[in-house]
Amino acid sequence: MPVLASVCSLIYGLDFLNQAVDIAHSQFQQYTKQTGEETTLCFRDIYEALLTIKVSNFRQVGYHDAAKTAFSLILGKRNLFKCRRGLSFEWLFNENTVINARSLTNEMQCKVLVNFMLFWLYQRARNLPETKEIKHVIIIDDATRFIGTTNQLGGQKRTSPLGHILAVLRSAGICVIFATQLPAQIDPAVSSLSRNMIVVGNINGEENLRVIQSFISITQEQKSSILRFQTREMLAFISGSAWPYPVHGWAPFVEDMPAQNISSEDYSNMIDPWHSLTKIPQKETEQVPAPETIKSEQPTVNSSVDKLVWDCLNYPNDKVTEHIKRLDFSVRAYETAKNAAIQEGYLLHSMSGKSVYLIATPKAYEKFNLPCPYERSTSIEHSFYVNLAVHLLKQYTDLKVQPETPIGIKGATLDIATIDKSGKMTAYEITLSTTNLLSNAAKLQDTAYEKIVWLCKDAATANAVKSYFNKSSALPEDLTKKFDYLHFSKFSSQIKKGK
Repeated sequence: MPVLASVCSLIYGLDFLNQAVDIAHSQFQQYTKQTGEETTLCFRDIYEALLTIKVSNFRQVGYHDAAKTAFSLILGKRNLFKCRRGLSFEWLFNENTVINARSLTNEMQCKVLVNFMLFWLYQRARNLPETKEIKHVIIIDDATRFIGTTNQLGGQKRTSPLGHILAVLRSAGICVIFATQLPAQIDPAVSSLSRNMIVVGNINGEENLRVIQSFISITQEQKSSILRFQTREMLAFISGSAWPYPVHGWAPFVEDMPAQNISSEDYSNMIDPWHSLTKIPQKETEQVPAPETIKSEQPTVNSSVDKLVWDCLNYPNDKVTEHIKRLDFSVRAYETAKNAAIQEGYLLHSMSGKSVYLIATPKAYEKFNLPCPYERSTSIEHSFYVNLAVHLLKQYTDLKVQPETPIGIKGATLDIATIDKSGKMTAYEITLSTTNLLSNAAKLQDTAYEKIVWLCKDAATANAVKSYFNKSSALPEDLTKKFDYLHFSKFSSQIKKGK
């Protein structure tokens, strides 16, 4: 929270911010415990918790208002950081990624985005051994928007937390490059830690020239000559090099790369829409194994919400389009019923590529006095996709299918194991994200499975999992060569075609 408070220039409202975080975290724990749903804590949760704090003291009202105002500026009119789960930084940093933030014009949102990203890297880097080898490079263009000088209060500049964060990142081999045309407006904590500077083309403004002069120790005449720099003319100062002085020269001319096809894949399905953590079931029912499709006499259901929930209970493996068609709902009626069912804790919304599923929660099974099929209480969503994969394998193949298979290590189980007529064994691990990949892979060492399939929600997750293992050197090659990476859409298509 101190990092966030620094970005927001929040001093006396920090206590309320900490209280809000405690409330939101308590709600988060209660939500995950009762629903078993995998989710994350977001800024909107903290803001909603902040609104619940009651204050009466006149001075404290002002501090509380300051905290609310700061958070409303972070969220913005379009609720930029409002989602139950966003794109994974681990997934983003596994690839060469360009994050286009040109449409982000809110200064506070720009700063929060970069501070959050750097703090995430810092949390991972602080326990790593020091190294002089560059392992990752982060380039922040138009850096003044993201790490500009912090606001001044009473003529005194506040201490920025970026200094310590960048120092730790540098020691862990993470190189951060800031590009700007206004060096005088960069956060002093960043400037003081910078060791190398490259000036390309002319720079205007006495303050900007003064920063360059103090950094690379040039004369007044040399400083003035920067104003006359031509395109590609440059001045470089590299600390620790054999030549301890600035070097004047020209940047090489590099032709534009030929136009390439840019992937048009939509990653929005990796973002879960926001809903309040307070909208949770009051209790979780005892989870008892049950058939995939419940054969039960339909009770009397009058409301559209009950009809939708009942249909999801009886046809748990169907997509949303099939529910709508069977119930003869209009799109508007469906959306209304779905949103109400989700808010009341009867259904979970899950996207697998372009396919949308509605997952009935234990509260829904309890409502209709039916046994709940989820054997795992840690993640309803994960259990749903295990059951979906089992359903597809049993329906379209003649394989022997066994879910929740023990694999030797005490307490360890495999999501799904299959055996064909020749005795070939295949392991399936249902993967919703890139967390816990190494431990899930390690338990499969020295097993008799000829093929290990990482079955993911969507293509983006499958690619991220593949990239993770391709870069990892922690597993033996004889294990990783067994790996195959599929997403549900491709998996369903393959087995329906008999592949």
